[in-house]
This record gives sequence, structure tokens and C-alpha cells, in this order.
Amino acid sequence: MSNDSKRLLITISDYDERMLTFWAKLHGKPKSTYAGHLVAGQIEAKAPAIRTEMEYVAKTEGISVEELESRWLGEADSGD
Repeated sequence: MSNDSKRLLITISDYDERMLTFWAKLHGKPKSTYAGHLVAGQIEAKAPAIRTEMEYVAKTEGISVEELESRWLGEADSGD
């Protein structure tokens, strides 16, 4: 797995943006840095469930998880 950082453009509500600003300030981090930590933390916490769901999807499509990953990553390279 690559350790290269990726940039994403996300849309959040005004309220969430304000709360993120406050939360980041409380932790002494820039808002964008703290948002990245929050997203990464949630992905890490949900990784087992994501894997389980991917196994189910792959099984129902009659392919391996690796084939599913390759397909989805190929689609992501062409723009989500």
C-alpha cells in the first residue's frame, strides 16, 4: 500500500465546517490537517466492515476481492 498522501475535495455543511474549525483549533491543528485525521480515523475504524462488505460483493459477482479492488481502483482512476 502506498504511503503517498492524496488530496480530496469534499463538501460539508456550514455547521460542520464551523465545528471542524473549532475542533481543529482546540487541537492546535490547521482545519484541513485535522479533517484528514478525522477521515483517516473513521476509515481505519471501519476497515473490517469495509472488507467484509467487499468480500460479500465479490462473492455475489463471482470474482475475487483482488479483482473487485482492481476494478474499483480502475474506475477511481477514471474519475470516481
